[in-house]
Amino acid sequence: MGLVDTKEKRESSKLKASHLKDIADSIQSGKIARNSAKNALYEIIKNGKDLSTVISELDLGNVSDESELSNIISSVISEETQAVEQAKSNPQTINYLVGKVMQKTRGKADPKLTLDLLKKMI
Repeated sequence: MGLVDTKEKRESSKLKASHLKDIADSIQSGKIARNSAKNALYEIIKNGKDLSTVISELDLGNVSDESELSNIISSVISEETQAVEQAKSNPQTINYLVGKVMQKTRGKADPKLTLDLLKKMI
């Protein structure tokens, strides 16, 4: 399994069913991304902290505030002028720009919101 792969680790794990439910709910609601959930799960297994504490301590929450995301997108647009021009004629190129936004936010931007905002701003 990776995180809990030996009997000793399973017995010393502080993970509870409620932790898994919280993680699943947070992914579903968009509060955290899947890759952030993996980091949160590891921390919960080690320390038994609740998810909200882990999210704030490790800064795992998604960037879903439109104004904050718009500022990041504006920055990417100004840095990637050639890709922006290509995206106007080739819609597939916009995925490159989404990737650049994800890179700047360390994977914490909501991809759907990012794509929608990029389409509006280009």
